[in-house]
Amino acid sequence: MENNESITSRISNFENLGFGLFMHYGLYSQVKRGEWIQWIDKIPASEYAPLINTFNADGFNPRETMAYAKKAGMKYAVLTTRHHEGFSLYDTKGLSDFDVMHSPVGKDLIRIYVDACNEFDIIPFFYHTTIDWHDERYYNRTDFDGYIDYLHKSIELLCTNYGKIGGFWFDGNWDAPNENWRADEMYEIIRKHQPDCIIANNPGIGFAGKIYGQEEDVICFEQGAPDVIDSGNTRLRAKEMSQTINSHWAFWAKDTSYKSVNEIIKMMCYCRSKGSNYLLNLTPNDIGNIPTIQKGMLEIIGDFTKEYAKSFYNGKPLLNFKSENEDFAVKTKDGEIYIFAYDFYENDPLYSVNGVGTCRKTYTGITSDIKSICWADNNEKLEFSQDKTNNSVSINETNFKDGTCFPVRVMKLCI
Repeated sequence: MENNESITSRISNFENLGFGLFMHYGLYSQVKRGEWIQWIDKIPASEYAPLINTFNADGFNPRETMAYAKKAGMKYAVLTTRHHEGFSLYDTKGLSDFDVMHSPVGKDLIRIYVDACNEFDIIPFFYHTTIDWHDERYYNRTDFDGYIDYLHKSIELLCTNYGKIGGFWFDGNWDAPNENWRADEMYEIIRKHQPDCIIANNPGIGFAGKIYGQEEDVICFEQGAPDVIDSGNTRLRAKEMSQTINSHWAFWAKDTSYKSVNEIIKMMCYCRSKGSNYLLNLTPNDIGNIPTIQKGMLEIIGDFTKEYAKSFYNGKPLLNFKSENEDFAVKTKDGEIYIFAYDFYENDPLYSVNGVGTCRKTYTGITSDIKSICWADNNEKLEFSQDKTNNSVSINETNFKDGTCFPVRVMKLCI
């Protein structure tokens, strides 16, 4: 049984990463209609499998991608080593002939990915499906236990052939809830070879908080805010929200429903207000290139994470803090307090393009004596009053003089 100290250390280190990159890439990328196309179009495995013969990863460039991830402030990355189609981006070393080594690419893309992560000091994580539409043993339940043996051998390969990895992100147990997944047995393999590895198993949309094995370190929130957890989960666990940058996890050529940079920044901050990490998904195209628009969005997001790095990564939600809207406060390990203030231009008419006016907001739950308050980006001091009888503070929050700002702006409280 693992001791609480090692669990606490592993969870804390993961929470401090704050912001991660997710990428879905596989045979489905060629079809340009998302990663579920085989299921949606009811394509038999025998008809889908020939996509391996045209797989072309000429544009797959993890070094470039990790350079953009670094600019964005992403501290870890998660790549689909194998998705539900059953095709592996890694050398399965004889376990299967449905892998990248049997495609025209002929090289281990996971090795290239891991090397790029290490070069840019981004921690590599592995997404791995637990279901398999290509494997008859799973798909038609001809030998479920034999399939699980194959899955476990695949995970052991990933544990032992790529050096130190940050974690596994599993997905699929929701597809067969009544089968014996032997999840704890699989997690024991990981703990044996990668004792510091984070283990997550996505329960799917609408099932946040569900756990498949006691060794799981993360409560996953797919496309949903990290608010609800299963009260029966008593072991210490981190939280992580995963979200698409448009509407699909994998490349869909006609998907132009991109979230705005403002939406993403606000969700990143909302996650941090709940003590959760934020995992943003990109969609490499048919040959592995990251679309230009997504690279540009990462650059702008990086301006925000660089500006507020100390409070964003190191701050933990300040307990008992309350605001009139979504504003929230964090406290860093060294005792500094920061307030994240939302929506300067959307909700308050006092803020104009000419920077006229201030907005007075009142917060409660701050018990420390406050000496001064300033904006963290330019050190402009703000007028405030503090009432210790109800632990409240009222602040005159000013605008930039030219009226421009991120959708979230951070104040530093000197105490």
